[in-house]
Amino acid sequence: MQENNSNFAILFIKRLKSALKISRDIELAELLGIKQNTISGWKNRNSVDMQLIIKKFPDIDVNYLIKGKKDEISEVNISNYDISVNDKKMEYTTQKCLVCVEKERTIATQLKLIASLEKQISLWEDSNLLDHPRQDNTG
Repeated sequence: MQENNSNFAILFIKRLKSALKISRDIELAELLGIKQNTISGWKNRNSVDMQLIIKKFPDIDVNYLIKGKKDEISEVNISNYDISVNDKKMEYTTQKCLVCVEKERTIATQLKLIASLEKQISLWEDSNLLDHPRQDNTG
């Protein structure tokens, strides 16, 4: 069942507090490093600073916060909601949360680096460069 867009920010904030096991806006504001009236503003404008929330809580289940469904890997379409990112309206559709995608990119990059280094070590071992350390002839 699709939720009414006019309740998006209120439901999102309620779910966020539930996920963090807190109950008051002031507690959430303290965790986010913002003033409580910022959260009130989100509710009034029906928008949230998604970038801040993901940055502060990278392991949070964004799908749950947006749709109210836990552990679901279905497509998340939030293009109908106003989501504030640095005071700019952002629309996107994604199958994974942005933090997960970024972590996967970082891991892939690190795996490529590891493979490259392993290949270089193997070449050095094959050419016996590791068995015969370079001598310093400056002395």
